[in-house]
Amino acid sequence: MFWLSLFKFRNNSSHPNGISLYLRLSLILLLISTGQTSLAGKSTRTEYYSISGSSAQQLINEMDRKGPQGFSGYTTNNYRYEYRTKMINGRCRVSHIRLDVDILYTMPRWENKASADPDLQNRWDSWYRALDRHERNHGAYAEKGYDDILKGWQGIGTSNNCQDIRNKVVQIYNSISARVKQENADYDRTTNHGRTEGASYNTLTGSNNSDTAISSNTEDANYWWLVFVALIGLLIYVRKT
Repeated sequence: MFWLSLFKFRNNSSHPNGISLYLRLSLILLLISTGQTSLAGKSTRTEYYSISGSSAQQLINEMDRKGPQGFSGYTTNNYRYEYRTKMINGRCRVSHIRLDVDILYTMPRWENKASADPDLQNRWDSWYRALDRHERNHGAYAEKGYDDILKGWQGIGTSNNCQDIRNKVVQIYNSISARVKQENADYDRTTNHGRTEGASYNTLTGSNNSDTAISSNTEDANYWWLVFVALIGLLIYVRKT
């Protein structure tokens, strides 16, 4: 399968227009001769929501109030595709296919950062880098899925029944897009939405207590509570005997 970009050739000839047209026509003829064309595109962009504040808690409150889906940062991906099949010499194949993915990052923008305390600015920068890295990793899952869908479609081959080809196109797309969704969910679960990677509000506030440490302390408290209950139960049993 060939990826077509007719307008990106660099031409060092003294007759750029003629040779460029020749190259374009040659590629078109080549694609027609193979019976298959492919068009694809990736789009990534970042949108920002404004926050302001002179303390970590004020910034946190702003993000909690304005953040997308209740998060300080958020990534969405949207796949779109279209295709056509064609019978050639009694064999059906994909004759045209297009896949697009739009990846949108939504991030906070601290509007009055320049006038804030330098220490808070440094903590913000550290936290923001971790958040941005986390969201970009979400985007990487979407881009990998995009590449895998195209790769899967390339390997479909031919059939004597066009419905078989159409079924394979849809099955590959559904399977990989579902995988991407699950990968993103698993990633958020294992990183607690980026908190274990440094995108915790503790980084903003300067607290040394991580979410992991809080969880560990809770587990320790539960353990000693169970020990205490067990001892009370043992004492009651001894008194009865």
